[in-house]
Amino acid sequence: KQFENVRMKPGDVLSTWDLHNATTPKDSTEMSLHLTFGIQYDFYATMESLLHHAVVMFRAEYKVARSIAVRSRSCGGNSLTFDKLLHFSISEVVRRTNCGGFGEPRVMGGVNKDGNNQGNICNMRKSVPLHPEWKKLSGRSDNEIRDQYVHGLETILQQISVMNTLDFVNKISQGGTGTYSLGSNPFTYVGMKKNERYQCRLEKDEIDDLEKEFKNIASTFVEFAKKTFTEARQNLIQTVESDRLSRWKNEDAMLNNMNTFGTGQ
Repeated sequence: KQFENVRMKPGDVLSTWDLHNATTPKDSTEMSLHLTFGIQYDFYATMESLLHHAVVMFRAEYKVARSIAVRSRSCGGNSLTFDKLLHFSISEVVRRTNCGGFGEPRVMGGVNKDGNNQGNICNMRKSVPLHPEWKKLSGRSDNEIRDQYVHGLETILQQISVMNTLDFVNKISQGGTGTYSLGSNPFTYVGMKKNERYQCRLEKDEIDDLEKEFKNIASTFVEFAKKTFTEARQNLIQTVESDRLSRWKNEDAMLNNMNTFGTGQ
């Protein structure tokens, strides 16, 4: 369908979903300024995502993070490494706690009754101010963001459970994303490969042994993550900027295609 030509007046605003290609009319004798405002607020710009970036760095730094936690024969043909177990554990804890918002009346069917812990976990749902002006508007200093990050790490370490995580992994693999999604945001984590499928089945004694080992590795990760907050945030900023540029290029290409189609060229 060809674009309609609409003459905008000073003060007119288009909604987010109005696909457009703005130009100044040839017969105009005045200057024209076209501004686009956007707020990045999805999973990729949250405190939780910041933790996942720290896991990616932890994997690169620590060989144990790349070692196998659950072998393929116990996980439906795909082995589960400790860094992936960390990714899934963080996501499971964040989605286990009912924080309100995101359209979910209940998350994972469970609610954390501890007010302090619940607040620390719910802070992981908040966006990370990426631009200095947004920091001012949000009223959150770098120190406050770092404190929330550290408290979130410590609370997640207290609450991670191999049994809960494997249950989470299995249900995600079965396509049960509705219960585990935050509103319209499908479940994912930074660096997650598409179509990861696991069906992990362990005996109780295997879970108990894995729990001890995983707790030790998770403790090492938490200490590592506390020291690398600045690097993790910079990686988050680079990921968001790269994703934004990629989307802009795709949208520009789509607009060019529609213009070509509309003119019959």
